[in-house]
Amino acid sequence: MKRLILIFLALFSSSVSSADKSNWVVKVQDYEGYPLFTRYPDNLNYDKSQELYPTRLIVDLTFAEIKDNGLPANGYNESLEDFDNFVVEYFMKSSTGICVLVETYYGKRHFYSYVSNTADIDTFKRVLLKKFPQHEFEMEIKPDKNWSFIRKYSEDILKNG
Repeated sequence: MKRLILIFLALFSSSVSSADKSNWVVKVQDYEGYPLFTRYPDNLNYDKSQELYPTRLIVDLTFAEIKDNGLPANGYNESLEDFDNFVVEYFMKSSTGICVLVETYYGKRHFYSYVSNTADIDTFKRVLLKKFPQHEFEMEIKPDKNWSFIRKYSEDILKNG
């Protein structure tokens, strides 16, 4: 089991390409009996960033192939690397947003980003659908100018895990 977790951590942490210059923290913990993998930028200044990016964008990817513990099958997980990089980097490349958390838990991968009021979310969705038609995903957009979601998640899950 430890070997499997180490392999998954290596794959999970490598799916942020070198275009992203920030350091990412990768954690695994047990949550309600299943493994919860989280990846997030280290030392992100919430106060400064929330001024630039007041809208929360969530991309929920449903895995096509999962193991009994809810993690993606090994080969399938490797095939998600381009999708992961695209979602994490898209808004960062244009300085219109930042991905603050990638969470893998029980058959899904959730990408939590905060974006500016000028971020072109419609184009992002169109390009994502065109580039990755094989993946099933949903998107949710919510105003969150105080970054209340990631602050609470950070306090409840990331710091206590």
